[in-house]
Amino acid sequence: MVQHLNALKIRIREYFPPLENQYDWIRDPFNVDATNTNLTTFEKEQLIEVSCDPSMKNKFLNSDTTLLDFWICVGKEQKELSSTAVKFLVKFSTTFLCE
Repeated sequence: MVQHLNALKIRIREYFPPLENQYDWIRDPFNVDATNTNLTTFEKEQLIEVSCDPSMKNKFLNSDTTLLDFWICVGKEQKELSSTAVKFLVKFSTTFLCE
């Protein structure tokens, strides 16, 4: 029985990987290794472009800019990356509204 439960635990991790590292690039695109993300190759290239852009870093560090606002602003130049980030962030705002 113990073997069965251990095997089940391993299989569940295959289907549901931990989220803590998978979306670090959304929280801080300037302090993440693009190769350790779940992004497509094209989105990884866009993430590298964003992380190397000093004007984007200034917007990110601006205390008046929320994380969602920042990613919407990124969408003007990096549509695919922005879309992925916004889709992830919007899930949490709608969950909050339901509670």
